[in-house]
Amino acid sequence: MTATDIRLKPRRRSARPVWDEEPSLLGKAVKALFLICYGAAIVLPLWAVVATSLASEEALTRAGGIS
Repeated sequence: MTATDIRLKPRRRSARPVWDEEPSLLGKAVKALFLICYGAAIVLPLWAVVATSLASEEALTRAGGIS
């Protein structure tokens, strides 16, 4: 047997284990919606803090102040 005689197994389409089914379209949509909401819950408060920190005092007063 030479190095060129080695036969590779055909690759599967997915990295999932054989027993793990592909999620349904509804399952994928719910997961995507959850991840978007989760990301927004993290990013939006951070963005508000940064925006408030960078805003001038006049802009904060015009916007109703910090409450």
